[in-house]
Amino acid sequence: MTTSMSFIFSCSSRYDHCLFFSRRDAEISIALALNLVYLLSLVLQPFMPTTANEIREQLNLKDTVYALENAFRVYIPAGHTIGQARP
Repeated sequence: MTTSMSFIFSCSSRYDHCLFFSRRDAEISIALALNLVYLLSLVLQPFMPTTANEIREQLNLKDTVYALENAFRVYIPAGHTIGQARP
């Protein structure tokens, strides 16, 4: 517990040195997060279609040609430009 508390304290004082140790690590983390958000939109589609469509619109993925699969794969290609973020 003490180690994790000291880690959190160091993160709060120097955020830029805490979470991402290199630009490549940051890019991988962001790419993974965006792909997980896209998968979330697929899961939400049957229950909240408007919200799912807005998520895909903000990700700048107008047409959904992918379905949920048994293995994780990259749905958003490298270099993809996301749309405008809004609440």
